[in-house]
Amino acid sequence: MAILKRLLTGLLVSVIIAAFVLGYFGFIPGLSDLMGANTPRDLGVKATASSLSSANSKLGVTFSTLPADAVGASSLSETGSHPVSATLTSEEVTALLNDHAAKWKYYPIDNIQVRINPDNTIEMSGVLRIDRWSGYADAIGLPESVRSQVRPYLSLLLTNPSIYMKGTLSIQGSVQLNISDLQLGRVSSPQDVTNNFIGVFQAFISYVSSLYQIQVSQMDAQGGALVIVASAPNNVALSPPSAVPVVVRHTSFWAPSPQNAVEAFGFVSIVYILGNMLRARLNGLGDKLKGLLPSAAQMWVENYISSKSDVEAAGGAGSIFKLTKVELIAYAIALPALTLAFAYSSSETMEEIILAIPIVLATSIVVEFLKNYILSMIARSRGVWQEYRIWPSGLAMFVLSTAVFKTPFSAPSKSTQKESEATEKISGPLATLSVLLVLLFGAGFYYLSAQGISSIGNIGLGMCLLSAFFDSIPIPPLNGRDVYEWHKKLSILLLIATFALNMYWLTLM
Repeated sequence: MAILKRLLTGLLVSVIIAAFVLGYFGFIPGLSDLMGANTPRDLGVKATASSLSSANSKLGVTFSTLPADAVGASSLSETGSHPVSATLTSEEVTALLNDHAAKWKYYPIDNIQVRINPDNTIEMSGVLRIDRWSGYADAIGLPESVRSQVRPYLSLLLTNPSIYMKGTLSIQGSVQLNISDLQLGRVSSPQDVTNNFIGVFQAFISYVSSLYQIQVSQMDAQGGALVIVASAPNNVALSPPSAVPVVVRHTSFWAPSPQNAVEAFGFVSIVYILGNMLRARLNGLGDKLKGLLPSAAQMWVENYISSKSDVEAAGGAGSIFKLTKVELIAYAIALPALTLAFAYSSSETMEEIILAIPIVLATSIVVEFLKNYILSMIARSRGVWQEYRIWPSGLAMFVLSTAVFKTPFSAPSKSTQKESEATEKISGPLATLSVLLVLLFGAGFYYLSAQGISSIGNIGLGMCLLSAFFDSIPIPPLNGRDVYEWHKKLSILLLIATFALNMYWLTLM
């Protein structure tokens, strides 16, 4: 058991280290920001009020404000047209782009610096606003042909990463772009991969350069400045960013509302805490009543106390691979319960619920059946009889949290062991392995959803994250209590990790 304890601890520590490594390279929301991974490269170009005023006077464009709650195309309006022939310095281009980012809620990059070098290469750094992409594409009317080229790359990004680009850009009727250096977060793109992006960037720049009243006939770097010949609008009206940042889900992952989920977490946890306190009092009462009541009444009290506690395996022998009749009945109840709960929680109409049932049933079989079947085989191979049983109090809380909060947080069933000396040694490792298996399944579902197989991936991810967090809570008779009694530090790490994953899922995905 000592070796297994060290192995599981090492596995969890490895996951945490991997999270910090990914955070360092800019792939973990929140953590990457704290580590400075998404801080853009400083190019030494400072935007000032005078450089902004100079740029606007050269372009002859004035700005006005639209209502802040305008969305999509209604957040942007351009009127009039006039010819422009201007030469802009690095400071003027930087000031102009940052002013646009401050004025428009959907501007796709901020904290921008642009440096135009004497050799006519152009460098740009900033923060790529993935959370604004959908609104930006809607606002400028970006056609699906361009969106479809950009979407696969954006789906890989979970944060608003810093971006750095260096290359040459020229517009002479058509867009000519060469990128010699591309970096997202702290990850540099190999040149062959960068070359694959050039077609996407050229199509995007070509569309934007001819957007509405803007008609760019010439733009290139000359002598350390940007030369522009174009037709520009007289006035641009923009909807400003909200004063309070709004969380935008830029992926299609299903999740309950954060408020409902937090309320479900709190409610279910409090009920189990109170139930544990009540059970302790009932145990004390049972001890006091021993010898004072008839045997039949005393047996009733003991059975009542037991019903408020854990469920216990009744078997004791048989094949490690074969399901018992009790387990078959338990699966026959638990799988439909899981299916209906998640189909209801992830749907808005009865038609959507009916359509979701086959998908959710398949997901439930993977998460619930496969996990518990693996755990039972491991336990039985180690001489501990483990069975999958319906858990009445868990089922009641599962139904209640689904009905009230539309968040299936609890468990309709659980795996239990027959008491023995070997059980005490293996219950903690098995409880820990249960959480890690669910997280492993969740990673698989996340991958499926990121690859566009969202019908299964979305529900599976939510099912795994909720289950992993619930099974990490160290309250008797929950699974997390076995982890805590076996390895306290590991239990705390699991609880923090699963809670953080759920918060990320609920608020950022």
